[in-house]
Amino acid sequence: MSELPRYLFRNFSAWLDKESYLGQCSEIELPMLKAKTEEILNGGMVLPVEVILSYEKLEAKAKLTSFDPRALALFGLKFGTLRSYMFAGAFVDEVDGTTHSAVVSAFGFVHQLKVDSWKVGDKKLDNEWEIAIREFSLEIAGKAILSMNPFEVTVNGVSQTGSIRRALLV
Repeated sequence: MSELPRYLFRNFSAWLDKESYLGQCSEIELPMLKAKTEEILNGGMVLPVEVILSYEKLEAKAKLTSFDPRALALFGLKFGTLRSYMFAGAFVDEVDGTTHSAVVSAFGFVHQLKVDSWKVGDKKLDNEWEIAIREFSLEIAGKAILSMNPFEVTVNGVSQTGSIRRALLV
């Protein structure tokens, strides 16, 4: 096995509400996946343990360098309205030169929009988006790696919460 790195990041593209923003999005921050845990130290135990209770809410961020009215109109949608967001990254294997695609798909809404100050002489005007995510999935090279929604977590296509859902009769 080679010690050279695999899946090195090269570039990305973004879609907001199914519209391509190729060449307009300068940065994305994928959702941080974090378990919500609690420490337990019960009778007879001499060492506390962390147990997973649920998961933290999911958020993504995107930074646009254009003052695009289509993107600006995604803020302030009617309550309960979700939009699709997709980010695709190109990753290269340094061992054999193979390029792999990593695709993040999400449904949610823009809950914060920050526009940089308008200043004469500045070369660009950044718009920072924060997206509250209800559904999230990650595919690498066409293989489902992770998916999350309010009721289900799946890793490598295997439900991590299915037994709980069955116990709840859902």
